Amino acid sequence: MCVERPCVEQTLALTWQLSEIHGWGLVGVHTALHLVALGRPPLLLEKPMMSSLRPENRERLNVLLDGHRQVAAIADRSNDLRLASTAARSCMRSATAS
Repeated sequence: MCVERPCVEQTLALTWQLSEIHGWGLVGVHTALHLVALGRPPLLLEKPMMSSLRPENRERLNVLLDGHRQVAAIADRSNDLRLASTAARSCMRSATAS
């Protein structure tokens, strides 16, 4: 709860690859599914392993691919991986503003 200033919901960026194989990939899948269900889709900085996802999860998480493509395109144009975090912040600001 924010008392002193207005609450601003921020977009969460997941920095690891989502998959249903094991470990952090599963944590990412379930976190992303939860955030999508809340209407707060995360930004994916790594391309998810869509082929590892169950069809119903693939369908629900497919909406996250556009954000990932935007970040990847910006990073590719710059040939600088450090730019990916700057691009992610830019995309998050755009998503928050809309």
